[in-house]
Amino acid sequence: MSARTTYDRPKRAEGVRLVRQDGVAYLNDSDGAQLLALNDTAAALWELCDGRTSVDEMAAAAASLFDASPERISADVAETVSRLRSVGALQP
Repeated sequence: MSARTTYDRPKRAEGVRLVRQDGVAYLNDSDGAQLLALNDTAAALWELCDGRTSVDEMAAAAASLFDASPERISADVAETVSRLRSVGALQP
């Protein structure tokens, strides 16, 4: 079994907040600067980044909700987590 990384159970970065304005969800940093606009699915995934929920668990939940192939959903979830990480919304 491979070693688990800190990204297996991503955790929201301190000070980053989800803000909804005019029907759009945004992630703002602690200074209020906008990091990223999110669709509803990405916003739900960000909420699951609690440091306890694994990426695999997120993908399983999303696959169940959307009645989609786990392989496709896993790739989408991994891409979303990667994007959240790249803008600083997740702890390093």
